[in-house]
Amino acid sequence: MISIERPFTKMVNGKIIAPRINGKYWMYWGELFVNLAWSENGKDWYPMVDAKGELLKVMETGQYKAGTTFAEGLVRFKNKWFLYYGTADSMVGVTISD
Repeated sequence: MISIERPFTKMVNGKIIAPRINGKYWMYWGELFVNLAWSENGKDWYPMVDAKGELLKVMETGQYKAGTTFAEGLVRFKNKWFLYYGTADSMVGVTISD
């Protein structure tokens, strides 16, 4: 079971503080694929890798031929992950994963 501190994000002394999920901070990034990294302290980050030591590709972002895709938000809803992305200010999309 996933344990997420509540509230999900909070302000402390004017700074946004991200919650821990199962005791770790998480971030996502990527262009053609969404990649994940984790940290225990929010400063030292470790990318998730596959058995070959290559970046773990969590899901495709929907990169399109004519430009760049930016990940905008990741939401867990009804036991699925929804990644919302923008394509260089011309389109908005979503990709869904279990």
